[in-house]
Amino acid sequence: MYVLTSLAMPDMVKVGHTRHLSEDRARQLRTTAVPLPFTVAYRTLTSHPAAVERRAHELLAFHRVDPRREYFTVTPAQAVAAIQRASIEAGGIEAWDTEEPVMLRDGDRVALTLRAGQWLVVLPYQQGPVRLGPVDLWQAHSDGDLLELMATDSAGRVAGLSTDDEDGTIDPVPHLDRAGDVSNLPIIGRERLEPGQRLLWLDGAIEPPACSMAMFEFDSHCQVACRTASPLLSPEGFPLLLNIVTEEPTETMVQVIRAALRLRPPVLTLQPAGSSSGPDDIGGQSSSPSFWLPQLGKQVGKSRHPRNS
Repeated sequence: MYVLTSLAMPDMVKVGHTRHLSEDRARQLRTTAVPLPFTVAYRTLTSHPAAVERRAHELLAFHRVDPRREYFTVTPAQAVAAIQRASIEAGGIEAWDTEEPVMLRDGDRVALTLRAGQWLVVLPYQQGPVRLGPVDLWQAHSDGDLLELMATDSAGRVAGLSTDDEDGTIDPVPHLDRAGDVSNLPIIGRERLEPGQRLLWLDGAIEPPACSMAMFEFDSHCQVACRTASPLLSPEGFPLLLNIVTEEPTETMVQVIRAALRLRPPVLTLQPAGSSSGPDDIGGQSSSPSFWLPQLGKQVGKSRHPRNS
């Protein structure tokens, strides 16, 4: 999702989505009909761009210039607020609440928009008769926190902060443009998941005492990065990171976790290269930001008839 501005249209912004970099989209729109270039005022990632865009347009409908155009007579800040709200409402947990878990395989990239207080529970790969408990517990601390799940077949590319892995403190995608001038959101957690593990996403506050949930399975290694636009501190003055849990789960959430632990293990394909690697093989294989965010790679040229993806 992006917000574009232009000095040629000082009272309007363009709100839309693209599968490419926002700068590429801005360049595509620079045709002979536009006297001045577009500037990217805001950008964010989502795995439900069409739904988030539609909801953002609904929130800004009163200010829409033309129902067939994506231009609105609002300030960039108002447009950003609409996208942030739409990302939670149309790209949050309920957008992933499917009958079957979502399986991620090598090359998959997913962005989850979180709401403050939501839990993420890492479940083990249960192979024997002995039932194990959760591997890890994570929590969102601010509305709009972004959790990125990036699957890869290489154990050497993934690293975790809480597991003291090499590169575990390094941001895998520190910038969102090719020049490296636009910083990504501050990272508040870098963790890793292993093949066969599950990630259970829970929200006990949407319809109490019920519980909203979504589940992800992993057929390969997965790099997890959590980002926030609103960094918070604990009462002791320490940053609230992803793996710091400050709230208690509801009874319904506890029951859902117990039920998830009793599920049969996910059906995996042939193990990808490196999936059976030991601890010494984790991390240490540095990857460029374009490996995790492919849009940073090849530049998209200008189109005579630009359109959204």
